Amino acid sequence: MRRRVLKFLKWAAIATGLSLVAFFLWSVWYTGVTGRRLEARLDALRRAGDPVSLADLAPRPISPETNADAALQDVAAEVEAVQKGLMAIFPNTGRPEGALDPESQARVEALFRDHPRAIPGILEAAGRPDYASDRDVSLPTQEFLSRRMDAIQGRRTASRVLAAWSMLLTTQGKLDEAIAANVAGLRLSAHWAREPLIIDYLVSVATTRVAMTEAEKTLRSGPASEESRRALDAELARHDGLDGYRRALRTERAFSMAVCREMASQMLFWMRGWLLNNALLMFMDFYEEQLERSRTPYPGLAALGPATAARAYWHPMRPLADLLEPSVLAARRAAETQRAAVRGLRVLNALQRLGVDEPPADLTTLDLPAEATVDPFTGRPLIVKKLAEGWLVYSVGPDLVDDGGTLDKARDVGYGPVVGP
Repeated sequence: MRRRVLKFLKWAAIATGLSLVAFFLWSVWYTGVTGRRLEARLDALRRAGDPVSLADLAPRPISPETNADAALQDVAAEVEAVQKGLMAIFPNTGRPEGALDPESQARVEALFRDHPRAIPGILEAAGRPDYASDRDVSLPTQEFLSRRMDAIQGRRTASRVLAAWSMLLTTQGKLDEAIAANVAGLRLSAHWAREPLIIDYLVSVATTRVAMTEAEKTLRSGPASEESRRALDAELARHDGLDGYRRALRTERAFSMAVCREMASQMLFWMRGWLLNNALLMFMDFYEEQLERSRTPYPGLAALGPATAARAYWHPMRPLADLLEPSVLAARRAAETQRAAVRGLRVLNALQRLGVDEPPADLTTLDLPAEATVDPFTGRPLIVKKLAEGWLVYSVGPDLVDDGGTLDKARDVGYGPVVGP
């Protein structure tokens, strides 16, 4: 009996050894096969000018005199101090939601007088032609992401302070100056949309919406000059597109691949090569599919069905791709929502500028490009209604349901007069 057991163990050891040898040979062969495929794909991305590593997300060297971020950093402490003061005046939101009452107006005026460099510094940044934040691409990916989150807070603060300044100017009746502040907010948001990662892009969408909301309040408060209206329309037109969304996908792809490389470095050496190669190929396929889907107008996405590229892989890092998909879809909805809001404000501005009394049967008569009057969610014209209190212009929004211009909770997306108390 003992001899049989020893014989079995002997042959089991031989079989195990042969299996390991076969596995190692397969691993070497498969690593080579996937490595060649991967390198070809990476070369194609490099030729296209796309980033493929965290190092590729390093900021371009530009002169501090032309860098908007340098101007913002120069007044960051004063801007933060203004925001703290605004929180004391408006505890719920940190900024005025409408025209200021006399007491609040006096307090806001005093706040800006106490910090005289804040607004000139923000406006100086908005007027600069380039933008590059200081980001350290030598950091581990999690620390890099944490630093991005810290930088994002400063942008939100600058946007809120500029919005409060706009409302103060509107309350003072300085409508053209208020619109100029809103245009500055839009320019800064365009700068921030060029930052890497989806989270950066989503913040640029949020700050764009803040500037547009303040611009609408100014437009409804009284007559603005033709020059101010045209400047606003020209700046809005720059935000009507998906280029920022696509840039976010390309930079997020580079970040995802950097995360994969870090995770693979913790794996056993004899598994590392082919697992890493497959992971990188999986994420490249995932983002390539999303970029391809971005070329399909939103109304046609349903016909494409769900994304399938990552689901074709059986891989231990596959859950990471599954976790990414909702954020990518949310970014696409945010991009389309921004386009809908931009177009709605352009139409409202044109209606006021031309002094139209009734909703036009054809929105292209408003002296706007045809595409600027189309709801990106449906491909049909934006909905325009004339209420007793003023114009209502809206898109049906991402739920594709016309809720009659219900703008709260983003059921519809657009602009309408404040009705009721």
